[in-house]
Amino acid sequence: MEGNLSTTAVVGTIGYMAPELITTGTSTKAVVYAFSAFILEITCGRRPVVPELPVDKQYLVKWVRECWKQGSLLETKDPRMGGEFLSEEVELVLKFGLLCINAAPELGLAWDK
Repeated sequence: MEGNLSTTAVVGTIGYMAPELITTGTSTKAVVYAFSAFILEITCGRRPVVPELPVDKQYLVKWVRECWKQGSLLETKDPRMGGEFLSEEVELVLKFGLLCINAAPELGLAWDK
């Protein structure tokens, strides 16, 4: 008996799913998006989607991108880090997450906004 390995519906956890996953299906890019969302989740100390937060902060990727655009990227770091971090390293990890997600393509290789 042979099984059909194709799927007819997209399944996953909101916040980890690449937006284009619905139209194009799974791909390496979708896996990189999920990994990048995970990187942001760890660095920011919160889930990718938190409905209880104000609208502008509910979606982690969107919030981090907006903070980067406003020059306040380090405000997104997990407050539980206290002073036990190098701001340059945290900023690099956050920018890496945004670049991999491609949520801020204008980031390009210009790490020094």
